[in-house]
Amino acid sequence: MASINFQKFWDYYKSTARTADYSRYREQFFRAFSKSLEDLNLKDWRYPGNWPGVDVISKNLTKICTKTRTIMISNGVPTAAVTNILDRFKKWFREFY
Repeated sequence: MASINFQKFWDYYKSTARTADYSRYREQFFRAFSKSLEDLNLKDWRYPGNWPGVDVISKNLTKICTKTRTIMISNGVPTAAVTNILDRFKKWFREFY
């Protein structure tokens, strides 16, 4: 079972960010993504390293990204940054996995 390599995503993000670089929100993205998995019962909070496989994330990608978006915006991340990060993440995820 493979897991997501977030460092590879951020490398991709930095290489494709043309207008604005929102990589300063990488920690907020990671925490919100992780919390989304917990909220959707795809990851057990008691086991921090217990991430679901790529296939589970792929099947639930829309729900995960919607929840991640809500969490990030409610934590003060600008909507433009959230949209930019999530659009690139979905594209990268579909290409890489």
